[in-house]
Amino acid sequence: MAVEHGKKSMDSQLIDRIYECSFAPEFWPGVLDELAKIADAPGGHLFTASTKVLNWTASAIFRDTMERFANSDLVTRGQRCTRLCGARHAGFLTEYDLYTDEELGADPFYHDMLLPLGYGWGAGTAIPLPTGDTLFVTLERKHVRGPVESAIVQKLDALRPHLARSALMSAQLQLERARAASETLALIGLPALVV
Repeated sequence: MAVEHGKKSMDSQLIDRIYECSFAPEFWPGVLDELAKIADAPGGHLFTASTKVLNWTASAIFRDTMERFANSDLVTRGQRCTRLCGARHAGFLTEYDLYTDEELGADPFYHDMLLPLGYGWGAGTAIPLPTGDTLFVTLERKHVRGPVESAIVQKLDALRPHLARSALMSAQLQLERARAASETLALIGLPALVV
């Protein structure tokens, strides 16, 4: 860990905050804001999904957008999630890694949601979880700003292993809590179903 004059570097402070999110998920919006600064984006969002959005959090600027997204069919109708998963890439990807110009223009997630809001460029990653769901982390950039540059993707890629470990730790903690709750209820004679 790089330390200057007794203080942690900005990167190591961000990494610490990423791991804090394993135990305190309410810190994710602040971490997403910091990741978005790296990408020169207004904010980002994080969600778990299988065929629908299960849990999500977002930078303040994206809360309303994520609410709409989570309650829509764009997870299955749009192609971003499918393509991020299909790429099986242990890093961040941009639209040009996933789409041709024609495909991007035809994706309902872009033309129905992002472009009308002034967005349309981003960097995202898909992280498989032991629960069988996938965690998506995406930083959304204003369309007028242009695509996310490869130098920025490299910076985000350096943080991706920490995001993945934090997500895995969080998923394992949730499973352990559910197991403990089920065992506690069984001890007092109440049936429990852990999903």
